[in-house]
Amino acid sequence: MSDKENTLETKQETTPFLQIFWDLAEVDIKKREIATRDLLSYLREHQVPAEQEQFPGCSRDMIYTIKRLCNGICSRNDGARQGFSCVLQFFPNVPLSSVYTTIMESSTIEGSMKRAEKRDQVFGRLFGILSLFRSTRFMKEPPSEEIRSIVEKCVEEVVGYYKQKQWLREISVETLITILKFSHDDLIPLILSNSLSLYIESRPNEENEELLIPLPFTPSSLQLLLQVQLLLHDKHIEFDDENVRRTFVENAEVNPHHLKQLVSVYRDSSFTFPKLHALWTVTVDYLKQFAEDWEESLLKWWDAITTQVLSMSAERGGMVLKAFELLFPLVSTDQIHRLLNNRLLRLVCSNTLHLLNFLSTEQDSNRRVVLLNILLNNVGLDFDKRTGTTTCRQLLASLHVEDLGDFLSRCYRLFLQPQANGRRWKRS
Repeated sequence: MSDKENTLETKQETTPFLQIFWDLAEVDIKKREIATRDLLSYLREHQVPAEQEQFPGCSRDMIYTIKRLCNGICSRNDGARQGFSCVLQFFPNVPLSSVYTTIMESSTIEGSMKRAEKRDQVFGRLFGILSLFRSTRFMKEPPSEEIRSIVEKCVEEVVGYYKQKQWLREISVETLITILKFSHDDLIPLILSNSLSLYIESRPNEENEELLIPLPFTPSSLQLLLQVQLLLHDKHIEFDDENVRRTFVENAEVNPHHLKQLVSVYRDSSFTFPKLHALWTVTVDYLKQFAEDWEESLLKWWDAITTQVLSMSAERGGMVLKAFELLFPLVSTDQIHRLLNNRLLRLVCSNTLHLLNFLSTEQDSNRRVVLLNILLNNVGLDFDKRTGTTTCRQLLASLHVEDLGDFLSRCYRLFLQPQANGRRWKRS
């Protein structure tokens, strides 16, 4: 075969290979999935070692792939970042240190970079770290010194980003949670030890002695602490570091009865509105796991939330309505009135937000009747008009015949006692 024919054949093989990376950057998830399968299949068929010191035993195409993926996760294209970071999980035969080093080199921030470029590099590094741990390679037993060293460096990077910018706190905490979930139990004390600076800081006193000062909770740090306690539940891990044990395991500030004292932390989570901060969902899971009577603890916490947060701002009021939507399906029928309390009803009547339409889709007949009774008895027959929703109309239309008797008797009492209903709540 001539040199020209060899070149043509190589080009024909290379073109589809390079096209795969374009498909990995597509917004369409299905295209990314197909591209992932094609890439893995291609690499299985081309395994001739290239004899590079940094990538021992890896083919030329594999080395190119790792470098291309690590560069791609720093792209401004969200599809590329997601697609490339996903594929980066599937190369267990490539030395872990080689992948880690390539991620760090590709996401290095240089002084000449613009702000947007630096932001892309930061997200690229975080996505790269997420890929490393999602590959499950840190779950092997027992962890080697090399693995422990890489874990320590990764945690230090993530904690550094948390402290660097407030807008990086959410993704930093989600990354730390992923690191914990995909690490061997022997690595958890190391991870938590390197995360201590999120909760305590060292300051010298007048005698130049180091004092450990607790830091105020942020929504993200409280989320991490609750998640750590959930992850440690039923695990028998010994913590030699007393500070780790006191902070993450025996923290007196965090227990089911004390969460209602931390309302200010939940209040401060409104910066993610209209999205609800992950702290709220983790709190529900925490109460379900650790409270003796989780529903009672939840409702006492909710009472504190609606007492101290609702009057702060429209943004925080909207956040509480979002939280109500999260909690409503979880509360038993006979406790709905405590969840949909007078303070929340006042908020509903003073807003034109269409956030309560989900109530009209309630499937349980008993809950439909209870909802109608609460809304009409406490607000009035013009609830839908006041709130700009069709909640009561749809609930009425879906009532079964057997439910009408109870509902009509309630309405009868309403007409007999018109001053007892919620019409005294005038729209301001």
